[in-house]
Amino acid sequence: YPIAATYMNTVPNGTSPWVMPGTYIVKLIVDGKSLSQTLIIKMDPRVKTSVADLQMQFDLSLQCYRERGECQAILQDIHAFRSRLQSQLTNAENSVANKLGPREKEAGLLENTPQGSTEPSFGRLNNLLGALFNLLQESDMPATTQMVAAAADIKKQFTLLVTKWAELKSKQ
Repeated sequence: YPIAATYMNTVPNGTSPWVMPGTYIVKLIVDGKSLSQTLIIKMDPRVKTSVADLQMQFDLSLQCYRERGECQAILQDIHAFRSRLQSQLTNAENSVANKLGPREKEAGLLENTPQGSTEPSFGRLNNLLGALFNLLQESDMPATTQMVAAAADIKKQFTLLVTKWAELKSKQ
């Protein structure tokens, strides 16, 4: 809910992208019974944005939505990974501590970088993805060049971090 929510009188913030205008089939399965209904989504006639621009807005929103979901799952994995390492470090011999300590620190930097740092982390990307998603979903206007550039930059950073995370997990 938004910060200015009024109890029982505020719609929750959207958590996924608005769908494109078109015809959809909605399917509900309950206790093995399936019900289907055709649903037609029409564009507000006051909106003059082209279908191509709306599609770009949708595609970027969906990219943010999916990458944010992946970010959140990886953040949970990193948290569990760090917890395991920290428990192994408790009362560990020097040889074990010298091996596991740097791994725990590296995982911590993948999770969140210190305030003021410009290095990417999954925590920082999660916040950037949420902010970009919200900007894209605020209106039916074409995505700005800055939004497109930000999405490309975030995707590049995300791919790099996923590679670093996979390498860290694979270390023995």
